Amino acid sequence: MEEHGDRLFQKEQKKRKILRVTKCSVLLLCFLMIFSVETYSQVKKVTLDLKNVPATELFGKIREQTGYSSVFNHEQAKELGELTIKVVDKPVNEVLDEILKSTNLTYKIENNIIIVMSITQQAVKEMKVVGTVLDGKQLPLPGAIIRLKGTMVATTADVDGKYVFSLPHDKDAVLVFSCVGMETMEVPVNGRSVIDVVLKEDIYELQEVIVNTGYQNVDLRKTTSAIQSIKAADILTSGLQTIDQMLEGHVPGMIFMQNSGQLGAAPRLRIRGTSTILGSQEPLWVIDGIVQENPVDVDPEQINDLDFVNLLGNAISGLNPEDIEQIDILKDASATALYGARAANGVIVVTTKRGKAGPPTLSYSFGTTFARRPHYSDDAVNMMNSQERVAYSREMIEKHTTYPTVQGYWMGYEEAIRDYYRGRISFDEMQSKVGLYESVNTDWFDLLMQNTFSHKHTISLSGGGEGTNYYASIGYSDQNGNIRGEENKSYTASLNVSTVYKRFTLRFGLSGNVAKKKYTPSDVEVTKYAYETSRAIPAYNEDGSLWYYKR
Repeated sequence: MEEHGDRLFQKEQKKRKILRVTKCSVLLLCFLMIFSVETYSQVKKVTLDLKNVPATELFGKIREQTGYSSVFNHEQAKELGELTIKVVDKPVNEVLDEILKSTNLTYKIENNIIIVMSITQQAVKEMKVVGTVLDGKQLPLPGAIIRLKGTMVATTADVDGKYVFSLPHDKDAVLVFSCVGMETMEVPVNGRSVIDVVLKEDIYELQEVIVNTGYQNVDLRKTTSAIQSIKAADILTSGLQTIDQMLEGHVPGMIFMQNSGQLGAAPRLRIRGTSTILGSQEPLWVIDGIVQENPVDVDPEQINDLDFVNLLGNAISGLNPEDIEQIDILKDASATALYGARAANGVIVVTTKRGKAGPPTLSYSFGTTFARRPHYSDDAVNMMNSQERVAYSREMIEKHTTYPTVQGYWMGYEEAIRDYYRGRISFDEMQSKVGLYESVNTDWFDLLMQNTFSHKHTISLSGGGEGTNYYASIGYSDQNGNIRGEENKSYTASLNVSTVYKRFTLRFGLSGNVAKKKYTPSDVEVTKYAYETSRAIPAYNEDGSLWYYKR
């Protein structure tokens, strides 16, 4: 029995020994794994071949290869200057030692961030600031951000709103506390080691959206109609002359068509598509409750003709965008209940500006645009010069290729060589003409088109008091086209006066506009002529008179 007990005791001892060895092996393995991970994180290597590059580029290459971000200021980058380095598969810490060895700078790597600092900065002792971030109800704000002002160094509060922040001793250090939905707070440290803060709620007051149907103002929340409301100030764009051009891209479902590049051409707006077969397809325009008519009476057969739609404009062409306060677009069938069959294509309601109570306020608005004409040096303009054009014609004639004429007549090099073959001119005269055609290089773009500056000005006066408000404005617009001779000048004036007496409101409005337009009919095709006419044909004779080809 004793012998049997001894054997059991020895077996138990052996099991305990094996268990201890196993535990030690596991601990050693974990230690080796941790050590290998730490070692791996410290021995990241880089391969660089840079010459005379700024510090930003060098640290950028290090980040691409190691994932290490870098932090340094402008003065430190200036001290590093331009760097030249060539290494192959070298540890990043050795590269940094080599870069900084002849400077007054050092570095440290924390959380995959290379922090560059001066040697004097490294000697400065750090201090720790702890505290709690709470809201107005004394509840913790987990995730609140605590940042050292003027730097990107930051930390966050834990689930209990507590934080720990390490920062250098600095009498001017300021901590910035921020959190979503709370007001940002800046707190000077002043050497304190404990800073508790209470952040206030950041309350935004939502503005009530009121739409104008032309007859009444309605809260958007209380209407079931499809109405889009836009503040004019949100879509004002420099260079655009009319409010219909500014609406492009701002109204869902509205189709915007610019059918002509002609100066002053009005776009065609479609709110309910283009299903109308007869009559106008334009929406109905209403300004301050008054339905607007087209500026010129048009025969029904020509109502959609481009000359009328694009050049004469629409019902609001003379309205200064600076005088508009709000635009409401009525899209669905409910508009017909207000305006009848005229609203079949939708309604655009424009509300102009009103005066506001207070002292007189004088405002001035100015805008300018530059439009560049095409040039032969543009990539999109691929045309031969005079010498190339004559060489092309010479090759065509030598190969007896059928060559097109202009209205049945030849001109330029073709005319000169033909007259020579028919004996009308001598060889010397033919050579003289060909030499002229090879060197003339007529710039048709310069002759027919121009670079332009367009500008517009608006002066407005508003104010009011004791129940009476007023708004008045004067506007001037001078828009020039790239085709020479085209211009579009307009003068606008507006006056709005409103008076409230007891339960009565009296409003008086007056607006006027004068426009002067000059344009070249599209059938002339000035731009096409400039693109397609040979540069080997002169525009003027030697005496300065216009050059004509013979018929």
